[in-house]
Amino acid sequence: MIIGERIKRIRTFRNFTQGTLGEALGFEPKNAAVRIAQYESNYRIPKDDMILQMADILNIHPACLRNLTRDTTLDLIESLFWLEEEKGYEIINLTELKDVYEDSDVSMTYNETKHTSTISPISLIFQDETLNYHMFEWNKKKQELASGKITKEEYFQWKITWPHA
Repeated sequence: MIIGERIKRIRTFRNFTQGTLGEALGFEPKNAAVRIAQYESNYRIPKDDMILQMADILNIHPACLRNLTRDTTLDLIESLFWLEEEKGYEIINLTELKDVYEDSDVSMTYNETKHTSTISPISLIFQDETLNYHMFEWNKKKQELASGKITKEEYFQWKITWPHA
């Protein structure tokens, strides 16, 4: 999801019009809606100081609006959050069936009732404890959503304020 789409999605989630967001950012009332429309259409890309100001007004983490590099753990998770918004997907808990020994294969299974694809799911296992922790934390939130413990709005709120949620 490109930056303009993200701005629009968060702006509407926060119940701002283009005009009210533009005015909150300090644009003249007659130009406020036009400037936000330019950002949302990607005609203009907000600079870093504007992103920080917009993030503060929208009460989100600035990473939500940055062009992500995927060079850091936070950027990778943020990219996955937005990919989920655009395409949707599941996180599946894998259960190890046998102990892992040096030079042995790991056999995994998953709960097929939750899997909607006609092909077997693919798993990524990271050699990065921080990334694995973030994935675990995210999976917990997705389980809370699936069980009805939190709403879709609360789940989206968690994602756009993460990692400070």
